Amino acid sequence: EHVDRLTELDPTILVGPPSVLRGLVDAVADGSLRISPAKVYSVAEVLTPLDEERIREGFGVPLVHQIYQCTEGFLGHTCEAGTLHLNEDIVHVEREHLDERRFVPVITDFRRRTQPIVRYRMGDVLVLREAPCPCGSAMTALERIEGREDDVLQFARPDGRPVPVYADLVSRAMAYAEHVRQYRVVQTGASSLRVEVDPLTPEVAADVRAELRGLLRAQGVDDVTIDVVSYEPDPTRKLRRVERL
Repeated sequence: EHVDRLTELDPTILVGPPSVLRGLVDAVADGSLRISPAKVYSVAEVLTPLDEERIREGFGVPLVHQIYQCTEGFLGHTCEAGTLHLNEDIVHVEREHLDERRFVPVITDFRRRTQPIVRYRMGDVLVLREAPCPCGSAMTALERIEGREDDVLQFARPDGRPVPVYADLVSRAMAYAEHVRQYRVVQTGASSLRVEVDPLTPEVAADVRAELRGLLRAQGVDDVTIDVVSYEPDPTRKLRRVERL
C-alpha cells in the first residue's frame, strides 16, 4: 500500500530509517517502486557504511544526508559537502570524551519553552571529524554517529584488561565480508557473538568469522565464540546493527 502511494507521490525528498530506505531500494530494483528522489535523508537509526552505499547507489544520489534529531532536540544535520554538523546555534554540546575523537554529548537546548533540557547526558557515541569540513561551517563536524554506548562490545584480554570494541569497527569489518547484504552482530556473553547474516552460506559464514576474528585479534582479544545464523528482520523495533545484550 505504501509503495503504491509513494509511486503516485513521486517525492523529491525522501526521509526514513536506513532499514526502511533499504527496503525501498529493493522495491526500486524489482520495479514495484518507481521514484527518483533528488535528496535522501537517513533518520532514527545508525547509518552504516554498507547501508549508505546501497541506499546511495540504489537511488542514484551523490550522498545520503542525515538528520540527528530525537526527543532531546534537533541536534545535527548534514551539510551540502556531506558532513554531519552539530546545530550549535540552538544547542550547547559538552563533550564527555571516551578517547581522543569519540565522545558522549551532554546537551543543553536554548529553544525549549515547555520541557527543559539542561545538561542532559545522551547515550550516543559521536566521532569527531579529523579534517575541517570544506563547507566552512564553524559548527562541530562529525565523522559519524557510531551508535549507543551499549552498542560498544566489551571483551577482555588474556590478562583480564577490558577491551571496548566500538560499533563502527564492527560495521566496517562486516562491510569487508564478501556478499553480505544484511547483518546484525549481537554480543550474547562475555566471549560470545551471534551474527545474523543474509545470505547465509558456508562461504559467507566463513568470511564473516574471518573478518571479525581479525578485528578482535587486532584488539588483543582471542577465544571468542562466533555463531553465524540467518538474518531475521524485526519490523517492530529500530534496527541496531551492533548490540550488546
